[in-house]
Amino acid sequence: MSQDATLPSNWALHTVSPGLWKRIFSFLYGYSEPYAWSWCTSTFYIMNASQVCSLWRDIILSTPELWTDIRVWVPYRPSEHRSQFINSKLLTLVLQNSRSLPLKMRLSHHTSMIKLDKNWYDLEVVKLFLQATVRATELVLYFNHAEEDVSQWIERDDIQSGRKLQKLSLTLPRKGVGELIQYISKLWVDAPDLRSLVLTHAFDTQITLDCICNFYTFDFPFHQLSSLEVTESVIYTDALLRILSLTPSLITATFEEVWGDKWDKLELKVCTLQFLTDLSLGGGRGPSPSLTRLLEFLVLPSLTTLTIIDDRQWSAESFEKFLVNSSPRIQHLRFDVSDSSEADKIQCLRMLPSRYIRTLDLQNKNPGRRNTPSMYLGGAFCSAMREWDSSNEGFALCPNLEKLTIDYTDLCDTTARIFSDMIEERWRRSPKGRNFRLEITRAPYDAKHDAKKLSEMIRLLILRKEGLNLTLDHSNWLAKLIV
Repeated sequence: MSQDATLPSNWALHTVSPGLWKRIFSFLYGYSEPYAWSWCTSTFYIMNASQVCSLWRDIILSTPELWTDIRVWVPYRPSEHRSQFINSKLLTLVLQNSRSLPLKMRLSHHTSMIKLDKNWYDLEVVKLFLQATVRATELVLYFNHAEEDVSQWIERDDIQSGRKLQKLSLTLPRKGVGELIQYISKLWVDAPDLRSLVLTHAFDTQITLDCICNFYTFDFPFHQLSSLEVTESVIYTDALLRILSLTPSLITATFEEVWGDKWDKLELKVCTLQFLTDLSLGGGRGPSPSLTRLLEFLVLPSLTTLTIIDDRQWSAESFEKFLVNSSPRIQHLRFDVSDSSEADKIQCLRMLPSRYIRTLDLQNKNPGRRNTPSMYLGGAFCSAMREWDSSNEGFALCPNLEKLTIDYTDLCDTTARIFSDMIEERWRRSPKGRNFRLEITRAPYDAKHDAKKLSEMIRLLILRKEGLNLTLDHSNWLAKLIV
């Protein structure tokens, strides 16, 4: 072809195969704007693409998978931007185009305490949405406010049993939680495939024991769950232990913020979860208990991943009791006890059967709580990590460690090379075929830091140049110099 030749403007339309166009359009599926309640989701972009030309329209309309992301938003108040709200005619079209395929669905209720004006919002949309939930495999219900009666915008008869439902996410309102749970309980009456539950709460309210009891009263199938998340919300200790006692098949559990420190007023019983492999516990702003003490009430023989974030009041006795009762083989450990000392961290690792540890994360969510030199990592920690066991020809502590994550600001003395010397020895003596990795967070990112305090970072960057697998959490000016 001559260099001066040009391709016709519609060349791609006639050359690219329909299968490749479907692949390209699939990248639009699942995309959404940062605000999850927005109608500007994948369906919005798919609809726009279908208006480009007849070829694209035919391909998109013949691909029902592209129409299975259903989101409805009940907004605060009448808006000039009604184009972002799906109406009943459009939702009908989307549901028809999805044919009989399973759906991913989200209903976000953002109305204020003022009575919803049915004259300006098409409530037929909510009716169509609820009737389609019988096809949902993933369902999100976001109740931002519910001081008003939920029945004013949801007809109970429209709620369908989630026969295909696998994952249910609920954001509960400030008030009326019990009434709401009763009102929507038809969703899980016949939901044999439901395995995942996500609970969140609006406006910093908490998930209490009464909330869990309401679910239990209205026959929520806790016994079916393999995954449980309580995120962006507080859950009290008694509610946490109660929900765990109802979920014997649980495999993964995440509790982002646990409250409750009145141990003497609680009747706590030991809870055994035979299949739980992944547990994440977070402390927080309020009256958080000692999370390591909470472990004393759990028996988790299959546990392989333990995440403790923003804990306080490290309890070696409770942790040892947990290890004795559970005998877990923990492979992935995040240990973030903000008031723990260097000695406490070493003690924790020595108490574990550390030969199973593959990843160790010592990031500190709230570094401001370090108020004594003993809380920083220094020579004792590095010496313990360098200790060699000649009989087993490996390190005495975490001999099979593959990844270490640490805050640079947690190092006691960054003017020396104690930490980087330890890292170099761990790296060079790693078993053949295993690439030891180091991740540094809160690394110095500009030239304003005292040059004397950069010795460790400079040495680590030199080691990276020699082959160490080192990752920094953000762009580092020193890294640009040492390449």
